[in-house]
Amino acid sequence: MTVRYLALAAVSLLAVAATSVPPVQAASTPNLCAPGEQPVLSCGVGGKVLSLCASGSLTAEGAGSVKMQYRFGRKGAVEMAWPVRPEHPRGLFFLSTTMFSGGGEERIRFSNGGYDYVVFQRTIAGSRDEDGVRGSYQDEGVAVLKAGKVVGRHICTTPAVNDGYPKMYDVLEREDGEALDIPCCGEK
Repeated sequence: MTVRYLALAAVSLLAVAATSVPPVQAASTPNLCAPGEQPVLSCGVGGKVLSLCASGSLTAEGAGSVKMQYRFGRKGAVEMAWPVRPEHPRGLFFLSTTMFSGGGEERIRFSNGGYDYVVFQRTIAGSRDEDGVRGSYQDEGVAVLKAGKVVGRHICTTPAVNDGYPKMYDVLEREDGEALDIPCCGEK
């Protein structure tokens, strides 16, 4: 009876221990935003990270309190931060959109040193499969333009955090803009 009691106690202890171990968390999306900032868009691009960070009340009513900054590089080794310190976005960051059949593209543009940097996210409808279901592709990243021509780009290679994008409609100045002329979805 004692052996049976000890065996039951051991099984019960193992069951309790197994349920008290926290689940393994998936690796989080790379992010260069500081505590108190929200990523508008953040993702890994190869071994580096791009983050467009915002703080303040990201609402129409709180738009006056918002500060933003774009950062690119690695944690502890940011290669580019623009503006130098987070600032109110008026006159610095601009929002534009283009609708596509079955998708669209949202862009936030800023200018620095004669270049335009366009942080974007887009969804593009794909082909229909044999069952008639139409797939879609989504990608995010930053395109660098000089005189309106794309001269560089970094496409996200990790899942992006981009839940700050919808809030930018209440915060940023709108501008007309053309869809980016860059390949989609891993094409070269």
